Amino acid sequence: MSRTILAEVDGFTPLMDIIVKEYGIVIAAVFGRVWRYCQYEQGVCNASLDTIANELMIDYRTVLRHIKTLTNEGYLFDMTPNLRNRPHTYADTGKVTITARLAAGMTLSQGAMTLSQSHPDLKSHEETIKKQIKKEDHAPNGAQNLTVGQSKFLQMFGSKRFANKVQLQAVHALETAYGTDKLLEGATWAATTGMSLGRAVQALQKALPSWGEPKKSAPEPTKHYAEVYE
Repeated sequence: MSRTILAEVDGFTPLMDIIVKEYGIVIAAVFGRVWRYCQYEQGVCNASLDTIANELMIDYRTVLRHIKTLTNEGYLFDMTPNLRNRPHTYADTGKVTITARLAAGMTLSQGAMTLSQSHPDLKSHEETIKKQIKKEDHAPNGAQNLTVGQSKFLQMFGSKRFANKVQLQAVHALETAYGTDKLLEGATWAATTGMSLGRAVQALQKALPSWGEPKKSAPEPTKHYAEVYE
């Protein structure tokens, strides 16, 4: 479930074969574009749907439809589900991983980077990747490699594993976007107020975007006209 960060991603938009085969090439291009933004310093995609549509030269409504599918299927995570009239923030859940380094002559296969040239170890390397992906997809939550934030999150609620992949991926996305310290601060608050693990995940999705920001003070009441000129 770890998110891959590449040093440079300029000049290409990846098309993950696993998404192409399941949903088609257009939705794979939408995911690839969002994935590119997630490789930058913030680790998330803040680009508007209009921007993504213009970059891919497709219709805005097509991007909107495919973003919803990718979110519902667990490839992307919407960090700002309740936001209105502004671009949402999306995180890569790590459901599709990219392994190996990026270099000229490399192509995508089963969501992983493999050498396009003839290579004696190519077949065995690709088979290893496929087995690893299959193993992770069918492993129970407790058997998956957890981040520091995910592990400590579970400990705070006295749990050994997440109830489902949605919770696991949501906590991973929160940690990626806001950092381990802020995630655990929020988890401590949720645990001390008696929230369940599932309720805490939902609460932190709403709370962390503005966590630590000073509360806006109420404006002073306007003085009555007569008071000013007394």
